[in-house]
Amino acid sequence: MKTKDESLQPNIFLQHYLNINSKMLRYMGLVVRTKGNKTDSKSKILERLPTYATNLISIIDAFFQMRWIMDLWQRDNDLVMQITTSGISNIVCICKGFRLAYCREDIQTLFEKLATIWDQTCVPEDIRDTIVKKAQSTLVFCRCYIVMMLGLGICFALPPMKNFLIQYFARKEMNHTYDYSERVFLVRYPFEINSSSIYFSVLFEEQWVLFCSALYWVCCDTLFAQLTTHTSLHFEILQYDIEAVVNRENDEDRLKQSMIDFVKRHRELLRICHMIEKLFSPVIFTTMLLTSINICVNVFELREMISEAKLGDALLHGFHLVNIFFQLLVYCIFAERLTQQAGTIANATYNCKWTEKNNKLRIYLQILIMKSQKPFHCTAYGFFPIDHKTITIIVNRALSFYMMLETTN
Repeated sequence: MKTKDESLQPNIFLQHYLNINSKMLRYMGLVVRTKGNKTDSKSKILERLPTYATNLISIIDAFFQMRWIMDLWQRDNDLVMQITTSGISNIVCICKGFRLAYCREDIQTLFEKLATIWDQTCVPEDIRDTIVKKAQSTLVFCRCYIVMMLGLGICFALPPMKNFLIQYFARKEMNHTYDYSERVFLVRYPFEINSSSIYFSVLFEEQWVLFCSALYWVCCDTLFAQLTTHTSLHFEILQYDIEAVVNRENDEDRLKQSMIDFVKRHRELLRICHMIEKLFSPVIFTTMLLTSINICVNVFELREMISEAKLGDALLHGFHLVNIFFQLLVYCIFAERLTQQAGTIANATYNCKWTEKNNKLRIYLQILIMKSQKPFHCTAYGFFPIDHKTITIIVNRALSFYMMLETTN
């Protein structure tokens, strides 16, 4: 158990909070650390290979699902909705997995830059408790999010095994015949599943894809939450330092050197912000684009299952719906928090006692104000910014889709 003083030592602090993300990336085959981690080109390919191979299997499954949907179109709407729900989540997971593997070096660079900033930053005593509390709250949220996703994965993985075991113990009454139709995913394969060996091979493949998809999903979301939180904390520390130094420091040489340091720190934090935006922009775009459809289809299917008294399936779809909504909250809330903290520097600088300083120091303050007045936003590939308003837009769009489906039905 780390004490407060130990946890605020730069490397220990960052390693403690990003350790959970490093472990998940390692499970994907990607070795990312807060310190330098140089690998040759062969190692880089080998690190990405497990993710690329699993995603290739997921793409093949998605292709089979699309073919099945086309065959079922206008014949079995309920089954089409169930397949669509699974397919949309599958596409989002594929996007997250590919993005994390492809941008492995960018993630490593972000970890190193944050570690360097923590090394160079002394956290003031007045805000130390606040900084630790905010970092800890994000870590607790990430742990709860992981547990929730793990629970969802177990809910999908266990029913086929349970069904087979029930049939196995009742095999005498069933004349040693088994029903191989219940599996993890709704996929129609181009071959018959008519033996236990084929069934368990397919079941193992689907459970492996399920585990990896859940890993990509939760790893990407929690990584975004952690990176934006730690960057926001440094904006908060910078804001405090600017106010403290400008208002209390009277020595012009020290003040000048401090202002140069503030400008450099602010510039580096903006670079990190743009790196985060560049890394997660494709994932955010895919997530925001498909979340409305996914929520709509899940609500529609949930209503159908409740009306047919399929309570077990209804609970599973309800749990899936909660996870989809939490995914939306992760990106919108943490992106807006980063935007707000990046924008506080201008007000903090302007509210200082800059009128009492000389012209050179006023120029440095003006540079800070001009740089921070340009708003930073995490965007969906540059199409629109991500904030709490996005949640309202997506939910309203999902309700519109749902009403359209109800009318069509």
